[in-house]
Amino acid sequence: MRRILIFLLVAVCAAPMYANLSAIVFSNLPQTPIFQEKLEDFLAYSIYINHYSPEWGYPVSKEDLATKALAFEAEIDKQTNRTYDLELLQLIVLRYMYNIDVENCSQKIEAKVSVLKAQYPNDYRTSWIYGNYLSSSAQIIKGVDEFIHVINRIDDMRLLHPAFLEDYSYSCLFSSMFKNGFRAMETAAELRDVDVSDYRLYNTFKDMLQQPETNKNYADKETWVIRPQGDHFRLLSRILGTSIYLEREWNLKFTGIDNKQSFVLLSPPNFLSSKGKAIGITVLFQLSIADITYDTFSENIKKTISVVNEEVKIINGIRFKVFTFENPSIYTDRGGGRGYYLTAEIQPSEFSNCSIEFPYLVTSNEAETGLSYYPLGQDFDRIDHPVFVAILLDTCNEIFTESSIFFWELLNETIFE
Repeated sequence: MRRILIFLLVAVCAAPMYANLSAIVFSNLPQTPIFQEKLEDFLAYSIYINHYSPEWGYPVSKEDLATKALAFEAEIDKQTNRTYDLELLQLIVLRYMYNIDVENCSQKIEAKVSVLKAQYPNDYRTSWIYGNYLSSSAQIIKGVDEFIHVINRIDDMRLLHPAFLEDYSYSCLFSSMFKNGFRAMETAAELRDVDVSDYRLYNTFKDMLQQPETNKNYADKETWVIRPQGDHFRLLSRILGTSIYLEREWNLKFTGIDNKQSFVLLSPPNFLSSKGKAIGITVLFQLSIADITYDTFSENIKKTISVVNEEVKIINGIRFKVFTFENPSIYTDRGGGRGYYLTAEIQPSEFSNCSIEFPYLVTSNEAETGLSYYPLGQDFDRIDHPVFVAILLDTCNEIFTESSIFFWELLNETIFE
């Protein structure tokens, strides 16, 4: 069995993932005296087994607790009124037995989850408990995906149980989704009507997300990071609240923040024109935090090109000014220069950086004990300043149609927030 411990740069904490009994509606369980007595006994000793303990220091042995848990799981099996909450309780008991190394629990958990998802597809609590199990058994990406599946199905996190959001925040910590975890914790605190600082991970999340300074330069590796996502990559900047889609075959250059601006230049493989020529293009992203107005920024961009058309386009909810330009004096062997220059203003908000985050696992070190250690370092939050974006498609008339299709598809996959 593989386990996890999370080692933080700012704090060292063994973050337990509870198979949360808060998910159970106890009035939906059998109410017979015998069952209720055994349930009360289970609840009493569950404090020892609702998490994994790398060093056992409790006043009762693992073996005794395993015997008790196995007996209670057998009692659940005997019940004839199979409500969803009873089935979910059985899943939690299996999860607790996994924590104390009872054999074959992993297989039973997987089988139980498959049945519950098939029989109760609209109840999010199966994904909740399963996500906890996966996250604490070194299947972190799969675990947080279970939580994200639930989050994506609703419009408002306040419709979820606060304990779900608390567990989700732990999974976010494991998977480098610090802003999403912080927001989940804030929402849970709101639902419980408590101060968010009451949560022990609150200060950890705050320390993980440093607030960048507007008048400071940042190196390229501080500003940008490349992370794999499925069969492609993402170029991420937490400071600038930006995520740019990438593929392995593309050429890429980027700079840090210098004199309040950063640049990204990318080139996909050459396009084949109708005349059989292999022609390359470039796409340039300029991100600025200059102390000027957006109108001034946009007009300065406009002055650099020969505009033939100007329009407004909404892309992923963002209002872009789109300048189409032509320059017949360049690329004369390819029909002359042609392209787009876009500008937009991105204001910071409480949700900034939530959409650019996705589950990502830092490299782990696995000890002989089966524990996997994940070192997590500090990162930046979104800068508290408007970010002005300018995006240039530099191409030519001979492949304008092909490169335009590429350009708009790229922008549809790019996130600014």
